[in-house]
This record gives sequence, structure tokens and C-alpha cells, in this order.
Amino acid sequence: MKKLTEFVSEHISSDISRLIMNKAIWPEIDMSLAVACIESRRKLKGKIQEWYDNPDLIFPLKVSAEQCSSSATAAYKAELAEKMACEDGSREWRLADLTGGLGVDSWFFSKKASQILYNEMQKTLCDAAAHNFDALGSENIRISNNMIVPGSDIMSNASDEGMGISPEGLLSDFRPDIVY
Repeated sequence: MKKLTEFVSEHISSDISRLIMNKAIWPEIDMSLAVACIESRRKLKGKIQEWYDNPDLIFPLKVSAEQCSSSATAAYKAELAEKMACEDGSREWRLADLTGGLGVDSWFFSKKASQILYNEMQKTLCDAAAHNFDALGSENIRISNNMIVPGSDIMSNASDEGMGISPEGLLSDFRPDIVY
């Protein structure tokens, strides 16, 4: 992963087409992933500056960088969630993010809540988020890679041939105060 993140940092301003055409120069680099990270990182500049500035983070899908919350929006959501969860005066609360995506909202929620359950059904995004949360020093985020099927009694992992888990099945052990 270190070679990839170094490559992305070194080529953040490079012409993507030239990188792809010359990918044989860097056989140890997964050029598709590197290009996705470069394009995503460019989208995140100014939008989530904290993540853009951290060279250890990876972003495998450009569309996720386009669709994710900005820092300002995610911080606002975290403030609202904290107010909702702490209405009764409690200081510790838990939140489950059932469609975690790139993990921006979960990361901001983790700054306010005692525990976060981040769930993402796309393994690529889930793996990237796990890596990024670790690189960001977030220790209160539990990672889950499950497909949620409302009304389902199935209690299996998303990797099991497209089967899923009910929201109740996913949340029963975690017991969140807020489901996002």
C-alpha cells in the first residue's frame, strides 16, 4: 500500500492518460487503483481537506469521492446527531451508519460518539474505509461488510453469494442510539 500512496502523491498533478499509457514503467503499481485514487483525491481537495492532506489514505472509486459529504456537511450531521443522542443528558452514545460509502460521515460521527458501526456492502469501499480509519487513528469505528436486506431473516455476510442480513440482525449486537 505504501508504494501506491507514494505513487499517488508523486503523480497527483500528472496527466491521467499519460499514466495509463505508460503503466508498463510501473509494473508494481495497480494503475487502475492509482488513477482512481488520484482522481478521487483531486475531487476531495477543498471538500475534505483533512483527507486530501493525508497521503496515506486511499480512494478506490471516484464516484464515492464525488458523492461523499464535505467536511462542513459531515461535521454538521455529527453535531445534530450528538444533540439528538444527548437530549437526555447522557454523554456516551452509539451510531450505526448502514450505508457507509467512503466513510466521511462515519469518521466525523466518530469524533462525537463513543462507538460507530460503519457498514458498507461494497467490499472495495469497505476495505478502503478500514484502511483509512486506521490511517486517521480512529479507534472507535467497528467495520461491517454486509448487504442489508430489509425484512430478511437471513443472517449471513454479504460475501455469501449475494445474500444479506436484516437491519435487526446487523444491529442486534451493536445496539445503536442512532441509525443513519
